[in-house]
Amino acid sequence: MNWLIHDYRESDLAEVVHLIDSTVELGQESVFSLAECIGALTSRQPAVVAVHQGAYRGSARMCGG
Repeated sequence: MNWLIHDYRESDLAEVVHLIDSTVELGQESVFSLAECIGALTSRQPAVVAVHQGAYRGSARMCGG
């Protein structure tokens, strides 16, 4: 498998929103709301996205203390 993990960029937002929407359509709602996800990704905290064969597969925001 060829996976690409890279730092989140503002240009990734539309694909991440699409990913969240597509999981809701499958009946697999996220633990977090769409607004919470967008807020977390756009808060300029460290975050990454995972891409496989050109399709976005996930995103994660880093939490530290």
